[in-house]
This record gives sequence, structure tokens and C-alpha cells, in this order.
Amino acid sequence: MTKRSSRHALALATLVWLLIELLRGWTPLLITLVGRAAETPPELIGAFALGATAAPLVVLLVLGRRLLALGAVVPALLVVALTARLGLPLVGGRPLLVVATVGVVAAVLALSLAAGRAGRSLVPGLFTGVALAAVTHAALGTWAAVWRDDPAALVVDTVLIVLVAVSLRPLWGTTPDPAPRRAGWLLFPTLLLAGITLANPARALVAGSWGAVLVAVAVTVAAALSARPRGPFARAGAVVVVVVAVAVTMLPDPLPTWSLVGFALGMPALAVLLAAGGGSAPAPSTRSATRSATSVAGGAVLFTVVLFGFYAGYDLGYRADLLVVGLAVVVAVVALPPVRRVTGPVGGPGPWQAAVAGAVAAALTGVGPLVSVRALPASPPTDEATVRLAAWNLRMGFGIDGTSRPDEVADLLREEGADVVLLSEVDRGWLLNGGQDQLTVLARMLDYHLAFGPAGDQVWGDAILSRWPVSDVQSTRLPAHDSLTGAQTLAATVATPTGALQVISTHIQPDADGSDPTLRQTQDVARLVQQAKGDGLPVAVGGDFNFEPGSGSWEAITGVGMDDALEEARPLLTSSSDAPTQQIDHVFVSDGVSTSNPRTRQGLWSDHLPVLVDLALG
Repeated sequence: MTKRSSRHALALATLVWLLIELLRGWTPLLITLVGRAAETPPELIGAFALGATAAPLVVLLVLGRRLLALGAVVPALLVVALTARLGLPLVGGRPLLVVATVGVVAAVLALSLAAGRAGRSLVPGLFTGVALAAVTHAALGTWAAVWRDDPAALVVDTVLIVLVAVSLRPLWGTTPDPAPRRAGWLLFPTLLLAGITLANPARALVAGSWGAVLVAVAVTVAAALSARPRGPFARAGAVVVVVVAVAVTMLPDPLPTWSLVGFALGMPALAVLLAAGGGSAPAPSTRSATRSATSVAGGAVLFTVVLFGFYAGYDLGYRADLLVVGLAVVVAVVALPPVRRVTGPVGGPGPWQAAVAGAVAAALTGVGPLVSVRALPASPPTDEATVRLAAWNLRMGFGIDGTSRPDEVADLLREEGADVVLLSEVDRGWLLNGGQDQLTVLARMLDYHLAFGPAGDQVWGDAILSRWPVSDVQSTRLPAHDSLTGAQTLAATVATPTGALQVISTHIQPDADGSDPTLRQTQDVARLVQQAKGDGLPVAVGGDFNFEPGSGSWEAITGVGMDDALEEARPLLTSSSDAPTQQIDHVFVSDGVSTSNPRTRQGLWSDHLPVLVDLALG
């Protein structure tokens, strides 16, 4: 790889990393600010996102040649994107949405134009940018830098600023060096596969505690492989590996430990597949450069369509995971046709350089979370005879203003002295929410034990955090009936100082119209609760039940001998947190468990308020 190609690859990698950072902040806002999850039709949210990502394509179709003739355009767009990224932690609400949207549009347009000027370095730049994004995200414990204002975020911001400054000169110019159009079209679909699964350290953490380290090493190897075109047999084998890797990291539910093989091999295989540059390079000209730029921008539109096609599956009831596997097949097939001549930079890191880079990535992601996600000062237990229990729907960790503040959530739970926390709507890696493992971050901050029960898919569901060890963890999927969103019960035994307590975390989903749309699923939960009581241990069940006191669903739970632990504080309104009008978050306890001090805590960290109650075990 020549010095010029290396500079171009680094500049493109910086653009890719900056874009991923902006997407981590922008995509959650589509749910929290453009609409509210389960309230705004997904097609309307998708239309807004499509309009934003289609804007660069429209600009290029109208002004593409003129923009490519202006040497300062790409550097200027890069500065705009960086400014937006640095501004994300400083604002909230609608201004946050505006800043993030401007940043994404600027980054997509800059990356598209850069494909027309430094196109032969596009593939190495893509994989190096993904590696930078994944390694830093894993080193931050998957608590995204865009939501932080601590020293760890400052380090990431500083590196970004330096890389942008270094990239301005390579991106300044008007000489056409167009990428093959196939490579242009594949850039954003590759980013989507990487973000949803193959280079998602949060998702890998669900499969195993060392999953993030494995992803960091894999993306580093992929970056090294992307600069060295391989022969047809290696690329044909890579097709199979890519599809199988996506399948084993998307289809098993829950994610088994052996799915880590897919995380280890998926990105390197994808790099082998794309390393030849995506086809023969067109002759350098303004026209071919414009076509390269529009192909990248067209891929961004495809990115948005597939992204929302995937997540809409959870609201519309089809197998969303199969859509991602299908995307892998399409990317592999499109990338496979043999090239007539090598178009990408030849060379790249040697084996020893790649090994050193992989070791550094492993060290950063192994040690980084211990430094960047530190435990808060511990709060003492309430007293030896009391268990303070909290139940909270966290809305994937995003507050009313669209920001994610897990440190403030953890601090509230610490201040309240919560010993056991039953969580609903826990996200452990959705790309749409920035690819954060919310549960692991909270468990690290509180230094608590954790248990997780997948509901919507492998990385979205309910959870238990406990000051004391948990055992006999069992997640049971509930029948969907006519509901489109998955639901489950997560049961575990907590070893409290006064004896064992069986806790159950759940989030019941309405499955019908009418006055009592949660009745059938509540009856399923009631049967499971009744079985749990048969073990002879005291039982507490809590979560977002989506029904009010006095309803048929309410009677179904209390009818199996469960008492309302929050009765002394009724009415106890919890939803929505900015103007509560409903009491749909509850805690129920079995006979013999005494309750006291039921309450909530005002705040905008979610669209629900937490409920807390003290339990004395009989």
C-alpha cells in the first residue's frame, strides 16, 4: 500500500468511525423523539429516517459534479460532522435531534464524495473505521461515548479530533479516483451487518463474558485482511463463512456460547470477500467519480430501508432475523463475482503487525471497561431484616429528552438503596439504540449480580439485578396470543441475609383490543406464579404489567394469592414519567411477605417511573 493510499485509507476510516458515532446518537432519537416506541407507527419513524439518509443522494444527483469540483467540500463536511458529534452530549430534546440529523447527513455526504476521490482505499478504510468504532466502544464497556462527559469520553473525542485534523489534507482535492460502483453499493449494507451483529460487542457480550474482546480482535484482523486481495477460492469460502456467521449470531434464541464462533469469523470473512475492491475500477473522470459517490449514497438509503425493515418486524410480527440473514446472502453474492484486475491497495499490515494490533485491541477491550465503567460507591443494605425491591421499565435506557444516562439511573438506584431490581425493556445490543449492553453497564456500576431473560429477541427483554447472589435462573417465553411483541417471565432465587426470595421480572404485552387487552397473558403469568409458590419460598413478582388496579388482569394475579405490595401508596401513577396518568407498574408478593414504604421517584430517565417497596420475609 503506497503512502498516498495509506493516508486515504486513514481518512476514510476516520469518516466511517465518525459516522458510526453519529449513528449511535441518532438512531435512538428516531424512537424517543421522532416518535415513542409502541405509540408512533414505525412507518412514520422510518419515513423521517429515510428522508434524512436520502438527502445526500438527492444532493449528489443534482449537484454531484459541481461538489466534486470543489476541493474544500469534503473537509468542510467532515468538520460539520465532527462538530455535530462533539455537540451530542451537550444538548437534549429536539435540539439534540436536529444536531444529530445534520451530523449524519454531513457524514454520509462526505463519505459518498470521498468515494469518488479516494475510492481505491474505500474497502480498507471501511474495515479500519469499523475496527476503530468497535474497539473503542468495547473499551468503553459499550456505554457509548456520545452519551458521556467523563474522562473516557474525552479520550475518544480527542482521538477523533486528531484523526479529523490529519484527514483534512488527504480529502482536500479534486482529482478523481473513483471506487468501483459495486464497492460503493456494498459499503452501507456491510456497515449494517457489522452494526447489527458481526462487529457488535454488546451483542457478543450476551453470548459470553469475553465476547466483546473476541469482536475487537476479529475486527482488527478484518482491517488487516481488507488491504490484501485474495484469490477466487478464498473468496468463495468467505461467502459461506459470512452467511453462516450471520445465521449463528442472529437465529439461535437465546444466544448460546458457541455463537461466538460467528463473531470471531464473520468480519474477517467479510473482509476477504470485499478486499478485491468490489470490481474493476472505472477510468478516472468526474463522471465516474460522481457515479461512485451516488452508489455510496444509494447504499445509505438501502441501509435505512433494511434497518427499519428489521426492527419493524418486532411490531408487525414477521421474522426480522431472517431479513438480516437474507442481507448477508445478498452482500456475499454481489461481492463474489471475480474481478478482472486488482483495484484495491496491495499490501497492508503483515502478519506480525496484525498480531500486535489484535493484541492491543484485546488489551484495550479487556481492561478498558474496568476503568471506563467504574462501580459507584456502594450503598449499605437497608437493614438485615428488609429487602428493598424496585421495578422499573427503562425504555431501553433512554429518557424523555432522548438521552441515555445509565450513570444517573445507577445513582438513583444506589441512593434509594435498592437491593433487588426488576427491569423491563432492557436492551443489550440493538443497533437502533446505539449497540449498548445496558444491563452489563448497570451491573458494573452497581457491582450487582445480573440475570437476563430475552423477550423481543436475543438482546431485548427483562432482567434482574441483585446485591446478593442469584441462582435457579429460568426464563420462560409467554404465549404471544395476538400480541406482536414478545414477552417472558424471568425467575431467580435471591440469597438474601434473611433467607431465599424468589423474584420474577416480567413485562406483559397487550394482545387484544377492548377493556382488558392483557388478560390472556396475565393468566399465563398467574399460572407460572402459582407454580413458583409451590416451591415453598416467598415470591415477589414485578414489572410493567400494562394493566390498572381493579381490572380482570389484576384479579387474575391477585386471585392466585398475590398481594399488592404498593397498596398503601395507591394511586401510584408511573406512566408516562413526564405527566403520569396511569398506574401500570406493579409489585405483587405472596402471603407472609410484609411490605412497607411503597413509593416512586420522580424523574425523566425513562418514560416510566420506578416503583420501590420494602419487603420483610416471613
